[in-house]
Amino acid sequence: MVSDGRYKPGEVVRMAKKLGLSSIAITDHDSVFGVEEAILEGIKLGVEVIPGIEVSVDCKNEMHILGYFIDYKNEDLIKFAKENEAIRKVEIRRCIIKLNRLGIVLNLREIEEKYGKITVNSLIGEMINLRYVQNQQEAYDLYFGRGKIGYVKGYKLDPRKSIELIKNSGGIAVLAHLSRISRDEEEIERIVKNLKEFGLDGLEGYYPAYTPELQEYYIRLANKYGLVVTGGSDFHDEFRGKMGYCSQSQCIPCFVVKNIKEKI
Repeated sequence: MVSDGRYKPGEVVRMAKKLGLSSIAITDHDSVFGVEEAILEGIKLGVEVIPGIEVSVDCKNEMHILGYFIDYKNEDLIKFAKENEAIRKVEIRRCIIKLNRLGIVLNLREIEEKYGKITVNSLIGEMINLRYVQNQQEAYDLYFGRGKIGYVKGYKLDPRKSIELIKNSGGIAVLAHLSRISRDEEEIERIVKNLKEFGLDGLEGYYPAYTPELQEYYIRLANKYGLVVTGGSDFHDEFRGKMGYCSQSQCIPCFVVKNIKEKI
């Protein structure tokens, strides 16, 4: 996709069609520039494409808020996406310089020609090809995770403004992959309660990294606070996420799309 997926938006829709999926959401990190291409391809193929975004939130925990059924041409959203894109480009170039100093030699021009764009994922892909790391997880653990030398922060909004950005563009705001925020149930509940006061609409109840116990807990938590339950595969490429699935064997339930539409 546009931000950090391997495939172009139209390719993702074609893959969804081959898998027999009726609906998919395009939720690039802090970007809306791939949505229109996906929607047009979806119209041709008969696949419903839900316009979306995944907003990176500025807070002590790693937090992302998904926006579904946004107006992807909203002026504030476009401004946010452009500012984020500009800052990320600068930060990624700085990241390459830092990595080169560690002996990890990456050629910006070659990466752009090979992957079509410069993102953290394209850097990681090249590092795997050059055998600096074995896989994506190792790359994040050693170089790109929060607090590491290659961490790319981008342009982040605080939780309240992140939710406002989504809702002011006509979308619904959903807290993504809760297990990556914290494994402390009391802390998660405090966060959910606070975000609901800012206008949060839902929780991601189905996600590949959840255990069955966590999945059950997040669904109960959503019901407790009157929030819609959604689900995502977090598909980036064959190595991250399985399109249409929230685990190796469990498909994302079809009713999550109905849930989202009822909340609009």
